[in-house]
Amino acid sequence: MATTRPDLIDELLVTRRHAQRLVISLRFQGRDLEADSAEEKEKALTARIDALLAAAMGTWVGQAAELTTRLKAINKRLAASVERVRKRDENAAHIAGALGAIDDAIEVVRRLVP
Repeated sequence: MATTRPDLIDELLVTRRHAQRLVISLRFQGRDLEADSAEEKEKALTARIDALLAAAMGTWVGQAAELTTRLKAINKRLAASVERVRKRDENAAHIAGALGAIDDAIEVVRRLVP
């Protein structure tokens, strides 16, 4: 089955949800500096998603399958990192991993809508 634009958008929204969950987890842990950084990245991702939705989507439809696959891998990494942050398991490394995954997702979208 071919990957569609809605599949790609759904995967981006999953990424954003994980980013928001990271921010909330960090705030509950009193890690405001890390939460601020995560929140900035989540806002950047949201802006890119909004730009993507506003752009002429026909120009990137052929890339949807590849990009959705990449986003699924990013989301898997991000979800694991966020879950470990929530459990306070070696937070610094997992916070860095989560922020890096959000950056990777932003880069995927940036390539579609420079």
